[in-house]
Amino acid sequence: MILDQREVQRKGGLAAKYPTSYIVAQLLKKHKFERVLDVTFGRGRFYKIYRPRLLIGADPMRREWVVKPDLFFQKPVWSLRYEKELQNYTFDLIVADPPWGDSTYRRRPEYREALGTPEIILEYAIRLARERGIRFVLVHYNKVPKLDGTEIIENIAFRPVARYLNIDLERFVTYFTLYKIM
Repeated sequence: MILDQREVQRKGGLAAKYPTSYIVAQLLKKHKFERVLDVTFGRGRFYKIYRPRLLIGADPMRREWVVKPDLFFQKPVWSLRYEKELQNYTFDLIVADPPWGDSTYRRRPEYREALGTPEIILEYAIRLARERGIRFVLVHYNKVPKLDGTEIIENIAFRPVARYLNIDLERFVTYFTLYKIM
């Protein structure tokens, strides 16, 4: 399914201001995901329109939040498997939104190990899902990655529009892909 930014903006309000939050809200509601572990939490803007009952975030960097999580771990995804406090929770979904822009600093090996490349983040998100018995992973990325041992349940291509420049930004399409762990 292709979703044009203009379709979301016509809804107005928070949907126009946070279009990615609108998409995530629709997916969470449709599939009844109420316990979410977001391993690339960032500012938490995905949850501005709809906040699940349990929202736990993790990220190597702490930023000013749009939506505050119930619990936050300032760690990369691969460190979460050792987090004892996290063992008290069960989750319906893991959300992974790895950086995909111009991350030139990630070319240096020491930063790749500390912050992770998109491939490493996705690999460990899938590993964590398997280890914790979490059946679904939602990936927001600039392509639809092939993740071993998963099946794509739903895929939404979000096409941004620069309306003042009167051009479609086809190369900036992002994908919200819901995977089921097999």
